Amino acid sequence: MKNILTLSTFLLLLFSNAVFGDVNIYPPNLRSPLNEELGQPPDVVLNWDAVTGETLNITYELQLATNPDFSDALVFDKTDLTAVQAENLKFAQTFYWRVRAFDEDTPSEWSETWSFSTAASVRLKTNPGPSIGSMVYANPLISWEKISGLTAYQLQVDTVSVFVAENSGTTTTINATFVNENGDKWAVGDNGLVLHYDSAWITVDAGVTEDLNDLYFLSDNDGYLVGNGGLVVHFDGTTWQTVDAGTTEDLNGIWFVDAGTGWVVGSGGTAVKYSEGSWTVETTGSTNELYDVYALSNTNVWACGKGKTVAHFDGTGWTSEEVGSRDLYTVWFTDENNGWVAGKSGKINYFNGTEWVEQKSGTTKDLYSLSFSGNTGYAVGKSGTMVIYTGEWALMASGFTDNLLGIHSAGDFTLFGGLDGNLASSTDFGFSSPYLKVFEVPFDSGSYQLTNLLFGKVTYYRMRAIHAMDTSAWSGPWSVETYPAPELDKPSNGKQETDLALLFKWDKYEGTTDYVFQIGADENFDVSWSLPLDSNTIDFTTVLFGHEYFWRVNTLHPEDISAWSEVWTFTTTNTVVLNSPEENAEDVNPCPKFEWEKIEGVPKYELAFDADENLTDPNTIIVNTNSNQCQESLENNTVYFWKVRAISGLDSSDWSPVWSFKTEGFIGIDDNLRESAVQVYPNPSNGDFVVTINSLKGERYTLSVTDMAGRVLLEREVNCYPGENEFNIRLTKAEGGIYTVNIGNGNHVVTKKLFIK
Repeated sequence: MKNILTLSTFLLLLFSNAVFGDVNIYPPNLRSPLNEELGQPPDVVLNWDAVTGETLNITYELQLATNPDFSDALVFDKTDLTAVQAENLKFAQTFYWRVRAFDEDTPSEWSETWSFSTAASVRLKTNPGPSIGSMVYANPLISWEKISGLTAYQLQVDTVSVFVAENSGTTTTINATFVNENGDKWAVGDNGLVLHYDSAWITVDAGVTEDLNDLYFLSDNDGYLVGNGGLVVHFDGTTWQTVDAGTTEDLNGIWFVDAGTGWVVGSGGTAVKYSEGSWTVETTGSTNELYDVYALSNTNVWACGKGKTVAHFDGTGWTSEEVGSRDLYTVWFTDENNGWVAGKSGKINYFNGTEWVEQKSGTTKDLYSLSFSGNTGYAVGKSGTMVIYTGEWALMASGFTDNLLGIHSAGDFTLFGGLDGNLASSTDFGFSSPYLKVFEVPFDSGSYQLTNLLFGKVTYYRMRAIHAMDTSAWSGPWSVETYPAPELDKPSNGKQETDLALLFKWDKYEGTTDYVFQIGADENFDVSWSLPLDSNTIDFTTVLFGHEYFWRVNTLHPEDISAWSEVWTFTTTNTVVLNSPEENAEDVNPCPKFEWEKIEGVPKYELAFDADENLTDPNTIIVNTNSNQCQESLENNTVYFWKVRAISGLDSSDWSPVWSFKTEGFIGIDDNLRESAVQVYPNPSNGDFVVTINSLKGERYTLSVTDMAGRVLLEREVNCYPGENEFNIRLTKAEGGIYTVNIGNGNHVVTKKLFIK
């Protein structure tokens, strides 16, 4: 952006110079990035405010360095702009910058020095994308915060992370862990639990039952445990010996400078110093419970605790102050100018040698323990929360959902643990398994669609950023877990009395290409049918009545096949439900229509009826629909009994319950005392209506429609077959009113009134 000096400003400068004499050009004020701001891209834009001078020819000179004294400064060419864009800056590096202005050839003083730090790595995120530990299908979309100034991202996907869970052999809570640079691992917990790793985790009897809260080993033959009630236990390589530390307060944290000097802290603001075999209780200036301690030297010791307490020992005495806004559970220093405290609600505060500054942790979950090895740090806490520091804090996957209470790092080794005896340690084969996949992702991307993840597995992924001059550290790995199999939907599990033909449906499993539907006649699927499908539904017809069937589904993609889903069952119906003639019906037409509920998937039914209630010699009819219209009139004024069964292949259902009905004494159009043989509907009508005639036998009838004046609007002969006959009638010129529909056969006529709207 160009600096523009207005005419009025120029005149004002001339006037000021004339009145007050020479005015030196002032140094610019820096604008962005803000001083000590983190996470800047490698092509960060450095901005400052414009200044004015005696002339209109104002230029600027920028210096950028990795040393605060600018001994290694990169000097940018002079520019008349008030911003310069860097390029290819190293990742996770702190840079110092300053600017001075030139009025022609006259320089100003340098601006104040500001610093910023470039991004340490890629920051993975949710929305879109899964959170750590989420259940996903085989093709989740992952996302991250974009970084400008790159040539590419690199993405790794594996089934093994940088930490692996270990079998501790216990479900007792683990409160603290310790590992040395040789990989010797210890853990302590409730009820006097002491664990040591020797090819496998073994429980060690330290002779105590109190809860143990922390431990420290100076060597394989020199270690200490601390716990409730002022408990201190020393290990000399062979035996464990309880030590009188001069207090009965619960002791929570321990750290040693060397074999001759160490500190223990605990309840009531207690601090106990160990010096050459002697223990001395010291006053810390706070009565709040102290949870952790870190000793840099004999004259530089830090502790933290409840009530935002940070206590410091400078070799002479303790002082106490409040830091941040929450209780502090853990403290760690890498040197005298770099320290961290962490605690409730995920709060992390950083000590830069002068003051404490809050840092973004990436979580709001309580953090109970932190540890560094070199420039990489970890903190663990509530609900399996884990964050990693590589210049900035960021979330990563721990592999657990229960509280993690202790972590310790040394050299290439890290060990952490928590509730239920959970333990995990660093591994040198994470992201190097046979499954490992590596993807190059375009520099301008902010998301990536993973594909073909293994079913029912935890998958880890991490990213790093690349430009022409540097490659960032890997991000802390995130994890997702794929659903092991499809979820069944319908028919519902255990459903009874189903049709033979059913629609089977299950939830769609994203990221797969095909399914296998399997249905068995037994729970072991020894007799079964397996059908490959490309959709999540299938219409399938079984063949057995009253049989329990078992069904399940799996899914597949080019790299894996899932486990079978949960097995669901259903039982087919074994009977037919009758509809009409209704049970014990009276005055039934002697030529009735038998009807029953349809069973989907049944190809045919057998109808049996007889005047004998035992149906010893019934009339039987095989039909392929769920009804049958009689073809010959039954006896009048007679009770009949009927039943139906379904037939499928070689199997048939049980007979339905036997129903009975009684036919009319007389029925049909031949009896002018009865009108039930003729029906007209709809009534009222708009001129279109249906006439039904239930005829005892095939005959010809006369059908006519007349108005109230006796005029014939329609007349025709109709042929009827035995049973129910339908005739569609349309009166095109009929006006609203009352009409009569007449059905005649010789001397017998049935008349029905018809209302036309």
